[in-house]
Amino acid sequence: MIRWRVVAIGLPLTVFLLTVGLNVALGASAPSLAGIGLLPALLMVFVVRLINPGDRPMGEEPGWRGFALPGLQTTLSPLLTTMILAVLTTGWHLPTFFLEGGFQPSIFVGAVLGTRAVTFWYTWLFNHTGGSVLMTLVSHSAQGTIQTGAP
Repeated sequence: MIRWRVVAIGLPLTVFLLTVGLNVALGASAPSLAGIGLLPALLMVFVVRLINPGDRPMGEEPGWRGFALPGLQTTLSPLLTTMILAVLTTGWHLPTFFLEGGFQPSIFVGAVLGTRAVTFWYTWLFNHTGGSVLMTLVSHSAQGTIQTGAP
C-alpha cells in the first residue's frame, strides 16, 4: 500500500513540476525558492484538506469514488463510467468557475479539461488500489494543495 501512497501524491507533484518546467522552457521566469520555508504550512494545508469535511476532497471522494463509481461499474465499463463521472464532476464544479473575478474563458477551458482528466486519474487509482477511497482522497488532497501552492 506504500507504493500507492507514493503514486497518489507523486503523480500530482510530477504533473506540477512538468508544468513549471514547460513554462520556464517557454520563457516564463523560474519560480522563486524563497518560499521553501512554507513546507510546514503546505503540510498543514494538506492535512486540513485531507480531514476537513467542508473541503472538496473529503466532501467529494466518498460520493464520487465511494458510491457512484462502484455503483456504475457494476453494469458499465470503467471507461464509460469515468466518462459519465467526468461530465457530472464538471457540472458539480461549474459554479466555482464563476467565482474570483467573474467568468474567464481561458480558466474555464483549463478547469473543464483538468476536471475531466483528473476524473480518469482517480478512477484508475481507485480501480488499481482495490477500491480505496482513501487513496483517491489522498491524491485529491495532494493535487489541491499543490494547485493552491500556499495556505
